[in-house]
Amino acid sequence: MAREKPVRIIIAEPDPSIADTLKEFLEHIGYEAITVDRRDDIVRVTVEQKCGVVIVDHLLNSAKATEILDELLAVDSTICVIILISCPLVEYVVGAFRKGAFDVVIKPVDLFELDEIVHRAFEQHETNKVRQFVTANLEDFRELMDRRTKGLDAHGNLVGSNSDK
Repeated sequence: MAREKPVRIIIAEPDPSIADTLKEFLEHIGYEAITVDRRDDIVRVTVEQKCGVVIVDHLLNSAKATEILDELLAVDSTICVIILISCPLVEYVVGAFRKGAFDVVIKPVDLFELDEIVHRAFEQHETNKVRQFVTANLEDFRELMDRRTKGLDAHGNLVGSNSDK
């Protein structure tokens, strides 16, 4: 996966050994990884560093990842959040997906699986950004097209012109 510049990813993991392993692996495969270990820093750093993907432990300093997910998506709905969990409960995983989690990864993390998930998450983030741009500009585009096509027939000719002759 070739990129012109490193793509930034946040790792919010309270265990320093896991955070360092994930950071080292993600940097090795070409990402710029930023670790945070406090809930208060996640949204701020994600926004400041323009990160499109966040990996967060399901419990970070007593904060549930689903709460952090809500905060992140409220700030930027294009962000993809991957939740790490040690003991997955079906209700928790289903709830995380319903709230908008991109994926839930069970610890211990299979790094090759994580590589695939992160790659797909960045692709989805880019798709989300394009969708957001198109949606935000759709009405302006419609108005522009209405102005440009006003007075044209179905073939693009000016109504009342002598182009049929």
